[in-house]
Amino acid sequence: MSENRRSIILKPHVHGNVSLLYYLLGLCTLVVMTLIVVLFVHAIPVRANTVPPYAHAWYITNPDTAVNGKMDSLGRYDGTYDNNNCPTGQSITTLALLDFGQVSYQSGGGYAGYGTQDYASGYPFVSDSTILTAAERYAHGYFVTTGSCPHLILTFGLNNYNQCPFGGSCSPSTAGYQWGNLVNDFHTWLVSQGYQGYISGGVGDDMEQPGGGQNWDCPPKTRAFVDGFNNHDPLSANFLDFGTAWWQQTCWAASDVFYVAYGAKYNYPLPEIYTSGALNSWTGLGQGYMYYQGELTECDQGDPITGDNCSYPGNEWTPYWAWTELKLSISQTNLNYSSNIRYQYKAPGQ
Repeated sequence: MSENRRSIILKPHVHGNVSLLYYLLGLCTLVVMTLIVVLFVHAIPVRANTVPPYAHAWYITNPDTAVNGKMDSLGRYDGTYDNNNCPTGQSITTLALLDFGQVSYQSGGGYAGYGTQDYASGYPFVSDSTILTAAERYAHGYFVTTGSCPHLILTFGLNNYNQCPFGGSCSPSTAGYQWGNLVNDFHTWLVSQGYQGYISGGVGDDMEQPGGGQNWDCPPKTRAFVDGFNNHDPLSANFLDFGTAWWQQTCWAASDVFYVAYGAKYNYPLPEIYTSGALNSWTGLGQGYMYYQGELTECDQGDPITGDNCSYPGNEWTPYWAWTELKLSISQTNLNYSSNIRYQYKAPGQ
């Protein structure tokens, strides 16, 4: 605000009623001007200047189960970042989303043969048993590099891209059921290590809609996985939808997006919003209130990510900007997470 501000000085009464009239007119002018200033200021959207703790997210390309291997190293990398950025004298709850890929199946083995095709070259099959051990290695690396400040929710992620691509006995519903067992077994391991006060488990799914020739699943198969997990979630762990809401002109309806994001018992949205169009697709669903957990972007650059737009792709939002825009678009006091996802092999030491 400019320093050249005028002051209204109310002088003593000199001319009886005339002086009183000028006094009242001046007072009314002051009140009206004050109201105009207040209303004008409140009409301008104010950019948020505080964001929640940065949440890590990775497309897993090497679910290395070796002691002191790549997953342990990734956990140490994220843990060191969180520990160094903890507010003094406070504790925070943050997120690590590990996306293991496409729902898949091979007969035999633990968890009824279910697993994923991960993001490495050739999209190799990774069993749920291997995923569990890989997550344990990450959790160990995270734990040994952090103090009492950060509490981590390690989220087992996958996607709804052409689930069960090889057919056979594979069922998205059963895969979701086994994902419930997986998170429960992870909790049992945390307790055995004494980590349960610092790390817990959750689930996430990059649920998207088909378009541009891509084979993202329609609602029946997507909802089957969601319901399979929600009907067998021994820990009542949260299920985060970190996908999209581009439902128009697809096999999806707005009600389907709402259901897998928030309608199912344990589900919450962590929407992938990297442009105004992506944001509007979520906030324009028109299906009623949803409690957003935060947002997810896809900047292909290292932490920390600052500014309004990614270095690459340059036309996409950073986590800070996406968080700010989402916050301004919904009637919700808090957003718990602000995150960005990229490929594991681009992290230091991978």
